[in-house]
Amino acid sequence: MPVSYRYDDSTNRLTTRCEGAVTQQEVIEHFRQLGRDGRLRPGCDVLLDLSFQEALPTADQMNDIMAIIEDIHDLVSFGRCAVIAPEDLTYGLGRMFQGFAWPMFTGVRVYRTNAGAVTWLDATV
Repeated sequence: MPVSYRYDDSTNRLTTRCEGAVTQQEVIEHFRQLGRDGRLRPGCDVLLDLSFQEALPTADQMNDIMAIIEDIHDLVSFGRCAVIAPEDLTYGLGRMFQGFAWPMFTGVRVYRTNAGAVTWLDATV
């Protein structure tokens, strides 16, 4: 599956990984699935791994994805989001996501490494 996730109840952290040529529809379905996942608690932090993503969404597609996140916000309220984006193109995508998504999270940061992203999420706010 191009978009997969796992939830860690002990840390209240959702880890999402995008692999290959992820389509807009797959991303939208992922967020709909999150909206139906009764395990997620309010303030859930997100670790978004774009390390293996090959296809990048357009700005219009990003707007559509943000609308879905907004729609599920009442069902799933997110805490912070750390984006892992080691390559220049995915880093740019992560920065675009940061610009679009900041109202839906308590903080959004983009990192080139998993270690940097996890360190930020592990730090107490």
